[in-house]
Amino acid sequence: TGLRISNIAKLKWGNIDLESRCIKVKMVKQFFGTKIKQTKILKFTIRDSLMNCLKFLGTNNKGYVFQGVAKLHKDSRTKIFERIMKNAKLDKAIYLDDYEVYGFRSFNSLRHYFTSACANNNISQDVRKKYTGHSTDQANDIYTHLDPEVMRKELESLPEIKWEAAE
Repeated sequence: TGLRISNIAKLKWGNIDLESRCIKVKMVKQFFGTKIKQTKILKFTIRDSLMNCLKFLGTNNKGYVFQGVAKLHKDSRTKIFERIMKNAKLDKAIYLDDYEVYGFRSFNSLRHYFTSACANNNISQDVRKKYTGHSTDQANDIYTHLDPEVMRKELESLPEIKWEAAE
């Protein structure tokens, strides 16, 4: 979904409409260094894979969808995610090649992945912004990492330039 870990942790069954396949999430963002908060309600379409997950969890539940996670402090959620990565034998560092570190995996890197996957599959920036809650193209651009293969194929779709030898 591209949600923040806090939104997933606080997701309640009352925010999920399985019949219309929609999730409503209250996004609250506090601007760094200020007491200013921005609140908006976002609606997410439930894809088949998420629908299957929700059905597995049990759709007649009340309260939080992920009850154990909702009770945890944000630092504990981060530590659990790091433990999951370690158990899956995923390196925390993300490498550009064999030696250059590009970044580090965190739960937030899943938001980067979601936004990038959408971009690499031709989902417009307006739609990506709605799903991530970004209000500007610039904020969304930070989360968008285009696949070099996708970029190459797009360039290859341009018409050929025909060169003729000068006489």
